[in-house]
Amino acid sequence: MPVVNVSNEELRQLIQDTPDLQLVDVRTPEEVQETGYIAGSLTLPVQTIADWAGTLDATRPIAFMCRGGVRSLYACDYMENVLKMDTSAVPLYNLEHGMSHYDGDVVYPEASNP
Repeated sequence: MPVVNVSNEELRQLIQDTPDLQLVDVRTPEEVQETGYIAGSLTLPVQTIADWAGTLDATRPIAFMCRGGVRSLYACDYMENVLKMDTSAVPLYNLEHGMSHYDGDVVYPEASNP
């Protein structure tokens, strides 16, 4: 199965129906601080994907999200073509239009005290 683009509603349904779904937000820490993230998401910037992609469980479905849907699509491509994740057995999801259009609940990271 190729990468599946999902809408806000489809992602919320996946989160509800897929207990082993891994949520990965690939925006920068500044973007996450600004607009929040979906509860339960790992926040791993796409700029360092080579460092963290191999730590994800390639036997469980993964949903990637970013601000507009482009970096998360790159993360899907990286998992499939660089790490050779078998997407015929385990789906990869991309939040279409990204978090800039996400209308579900988000949480905000606690501000760090200098």
